[in-house]
Amino acid sequence: MVMFTATGFVGPSVGPVVGGFINQYTWWRWTFYVLIIWFAIDLVLIAPAGPGDVPPRAAAELSPEAAQGHGGRKVDCAHREHGQVDLADIVTAMRRPFELLVFEPMCLNLCILSALLLRIVYPVFGAFGVVFTGNYGLSSRSWA
Repeated sequence: MVMFTATGFVGPSVGPVVGGFINQYTWWRWTFYVLIIWFAIDLVLIAPAGPGDVPPRAAAELSPEAAQGHGGRKVDCAHREHGQVDLADIVTAMRRPFELLVFEPMCLNLCILSALLLRIVYPVFGAFGVVFTGNYGLSSRSWA
């Protein structure tokens, strides 16, 4: 899980450097091949370690109505699976991310870090075209 999580934070800083080396010494499509290979490695390492799903809960734990919902037999489902969602559930689901930002300092710090990284990295990516076409006289056709 550390490798998977670190990919999102290390990627914006290491990605352009690795991509630059790949594009300098190989064909540009190898940038995407390396991304696919990295994803496959992540998948192979994480898939066996992660839980497949949340263990099923009895419908009686969710509510007595759900337990008797199908002719008296017990079913393993929630109200959401039958389209019975009320406004309180929707408001709770929409409020939860903001509660995490306010009450969890680590979550707030990681969001600020991601915002700063993306604020720095994306303008740099946009400048590549301007620099290489204006300063070096390359066109987008010469990159393909």
